[in-house]
Amino acid sequence: YENQFALTSLEPDPYGIPYDYYSIMHLWKDAFAKPDTITIETLDKMYQDIIGKQKKPSKWDYKRICYMYRCDVCMGEKMEH
Repeated sequence: YENQFALTSLEPDPYGIPYDYYSIMHLWKDAFAKPDTITIETLDKMYQDIIGKQKKPSKWDYKRICYMYRCDVCMGEKMEH
């Protein structure tokens, strides 16, 4: 599971989307960990117990999908490509 934690890029998000602690795609803090250990430690501690617990996509998840599929409108907003 090591590839799940590899840093793939230091470049900003190509769509201009900020880091999304609320993303439905985010792994939980102890994903693939040994008992009582943490594999993902957030820089901002207030998000530590939030990551990986979402039940529905965040607004940024939807925005990313809209950019990827080049939608003209996303969540009621005109999209720039």
